[in-house]
Amino acid sequence: MNSYMPNEVKDLTDSKQRVMQNVVNDIENTSKSPKRPKRKWRYIVIVAVVTMSAMLFVLNEIVIENEQHSATEFALDLTQPTLSEKEGLLYLHGVTLGDSQAEVVELLGENYAVEDYEDGSVADFILDYGGNARFYFYKDKLDSIIFMKVDANYFDTLFKEYAGVKFISGDHRFIYSKETSHIIKAEYDPDGNLHVSLSHAGPDLAENKEFLELEQSMLQDSPEYVAKNEGELSAQDSETAYEMCVSALTDYYKAVWNGSDIELDTFINNKYLKQYMQKKIQSQYELYGNFNDKVQSIEIGAWEVEYIADVGGGYLYLHLPVEINKTVGSYGEGTEFLVRNANGKLVIVDWYTGAKDSYDFMVRGEDLTIENPNIWNDSEWVNKLNNKQIEFSGSTR
Repeated sequence: MNSYMPNEVKDLTDSKQRVMQNVVNDIENTSKSPKRPKRKWRYIVIVAVVTMSAMLFVLNEIVIENEQHSATEFALDLTQPTLSEKEGLLYLHGVTLGDSQAEVVELLGENYAVEDYEDGSVADFILDYGGNARFYFYKDKLDSIIFMKVDANYFDTLFKEYAGVKFISGDHRFIYSKETSHIIKAEYDPDGNLHVSLSHAGPDLAENKEFLELEQSMLQDSPEYVAKNEGELSAQDSETAYEMCVSALTDYYKAVWNGSDIELDTFINNKYLKQYMQKKIQSQYELYGNFNDKVQSIEIGAWEVEYIADVGGGYLYLHLPVEINKTVGSYGEGTEFLVRNANGKLVIVDWYTGAKDSYDFMVRGEDLTIENPNIWNDSEWVNKLNNKQIEFSGSTR
């Protein structure tokens, strides 16, 4: 048996307390420290989705921009400039004289060069589209246009199908607007390229033999509806007024459905009524002209006429129910006219077709009483009506 006895027994109380305190401190520190995220992968997925969405959005915008650019390039086939006419203004590729630089660039794009000078031109600057088309500006307004490499077969068809005023002089072909003096000229350059230009007619037009012959022919072909008595209107003018209104209706329906020309000066001498009718015809042609359902003839039913005396020399009221016969089928509507004597010539001073949903019905109003032969002389009324026409035109596009 070992009889060893330690010299001294150590007191371990302090050591035990230190160990216990360290354990307690460690537990307390652990409880106070931030907890580790349990589902960090969710945030990673969200960030990835947002990043991919942003990338797809950017790619989509690039694709759309490229498609729009391609569409613009497709529309800019300057070898086949489109031709249109509105209120006497001639348009080539949607552009007309008097347009601003911004309007031209909006339609044709920014792929152009700017030139400040050209021999023989008074333009302040020129926009050149790749040597295919040039737009000449004077005082910040478009003064003339020239397309320099036009498809000859395309223009031949366009010229043949144009229903307005046109004529040929030597090797040149012309399209002319009497209302605005716009003139389109087609000619070949020495290299055989077809140039088609739009400008204002110059004084040389009045000396052009073919143009003078055309004007004379137009005057001879335009009938005059003469009053029985140059100084007054009477019920005796009813038959002549009827013939004039039937002729006006025939030309009107053929202009709307067939795209034929109508010479409003033959029937109307009030410029505001003419302007209204021009807008009306253009609007109706855009609506019906593409149906390829041509008007063949019109028939007038039991018509009415009445002479009304007033301080302006009296006027005739006519109501004409008309049947419009087309290639396929027909339809009917009634039109009211007011007619006066203007220096011995009968003229229409008001013209209203009140069929339901007709142009006049929608713009001027329904169920109107047509009895004021001076209404188109009221500038305030005309301005309001003009605004309604603009609104109506915008609502149909």
